[in-house]
Amino acid sequence: MLNQPATASPIISLEHIDVTLTASAGPVEILRNLSLEVTPGKALGIVGPSGSGKTTLLMVLAGLEAINKGKSVICGHDLTVMNEDQLASFRRDHIGIVFQSFHLIPTMTALENVAVPLEFKATANADQLAASALERVGLAHRLTHYPGQLSGGEQQRVAIARAISAGADIILADEPTGNLDSATGKTIMELLFTLQRENNTTLLLVTHDHDLADKCDEICEVRDGRIISARVPA
Repeated sequence: MLNQPATASPIISLEHIDVTLTASAGPVEILRNLSLEVTPGKALGIVGPSGSGKTTLLMVLAGLEAINKGKSVICGHDLTVMNEDQLASFRRDHIGIVFQSFHLIPTMTALENVAVPLEFKATANADQLAASALERVGLAHRLTHYPGQLSGGEQQRVAIARAISAGADIILADEPTGNLDSATGKTIMELLFTLQRENNTTLLLVTHDHDLADKCDEICEVRDGRIISARVPA
């Protein structure tokens, strides 16, 4: 995407990706000939108008949206040749996702929500690691609370703890402050950037907030399913 050192191998490599969905009025092109490279440990802000393809791009990176054309290599894995079971294992081992709407399981405590990806990996000390992740996001005192007993900011902290608990290589964050007030959103993003730097994790952040995008290492703008510009923040 942007000029990178010759020695830097991309953790994300998309080559000429097309995604077309079928609608009642006919096929709809969501992503068009989109190419992207991101090196490990970078924070990439993804901006653009609603409906431009930003969320679909994240879903492609997670192996949750099939592509019609092109090649998607993430963490050294060619997603385009993997079946559903292989894609599920890929997500379990490499990807953490933070959504706008938290997506916590309401009948599970904070600790249990964070432990879910660890249990999928059959991690022996899942509860201990989950508790450690919650402590890192400032929720050591909320381990046994259910989502309905937590504020919006606390629920998003649980979601972040869940995303980092299994040692994800890539965090995909889709408007993570969209359901939060501005002060809480700022605190959440400071936490997410801090954890990203401490863990040397690659972060892809979809946001409408250009000031927030400017805190990333790089920014790309998506419009009509294409990356129309890429830059380093001033």
